[in-house]
Amino acid sequence: MSRELDQGESPRPSKPEPFANGGRLNLRPRLPTTTILAFIALCLSIFLVALDTVLIPTALPYISSSFHLPDSSYAWVGSAYLLANGASIPFWGKLSDIFGRKPVILSANAIFLAASLMCALSVDAEMLIAGRVLQGLGGGGVVVMVHVCVSDLFDIRYVLSIGFCSEYTNRF
Repeated sequence: MSRELDQGESPRPSKPEPFANGGRLNLRPRLPTTTILAFIALCLSIFLVALDTVLIPTALPYISSSFHLPDSSYAWVGSAYLLANGASIPFWGKLSDIFGRKPVILSANAIFLAASLMCALSVDAEMLIAGRVLQGLGGGGVVVMVHVCVSDLFDIRYVLSIGFCSEYTNRF
């Protein structure tokens, strides 16, 4: 009983056959390769931001001895990143509503990359702190946009089932 679709009508997704793959129970459709690749790219992006959040405070004693930082600048190297990161999150969310997800996450990654280069090439404490502020701005965009993009990529039922399964298996 197949019927032709009207122009404005969208096709319904087909239900997966429960025992289609060799008698094994299959209750969900397979994810497309592009979705998996996009998810891996998002994971790598947020991994770099999370690494930067944790790595710099660990290396801060060596950095402060290299730049001969006073105590006030020592505190700002770590705090400038986190302050800019947290303060910029609502800004990035609104930008994604206006311009879309893809250009905003690419912009956030570009800002984070340029600021990382600025920090790597810094010659004094002021340049390092300014680079950390810019890194925080880009990092805040990456963090919020990764969460937004993941929520756009996956159905909420699928995400909840994965969360439930991982929580259930972690208890044993």
